Amino acid sequence: MDILGARAIVVMPDRDEVEVTVDVHDWPVDGDAFPHTWNAVVPRDLNLNVGEEITLFVRDENTALGHTCVVVSNTHHRTCLCAHE
Repeated sequence: MDILGARAIVVMPDRDEVEVTVDVHDWPVDGDAFPHTWNAVVPRDLNLNVGEEITLFVRDENTALGHTCVVVSNTHHRTCLCAHE
């Protein structure tokens, strides 16, 4: 399932957390088998290095648990993340 324009908070090591808008692709839904890999695109540069781990908290989710993600690409226009649940 895709979730477009979700509000989220990105927690980065040794930096302040940042509130972002994120497009999530292949988000797990009830009945999906785990482990499950999904991707997220933040339409801005978060000044992160490829391979760096961050934690993503999606605001619309009914949980205080974050999702550990890895930066797979970062340009001046967007940051792409990958997560494995």
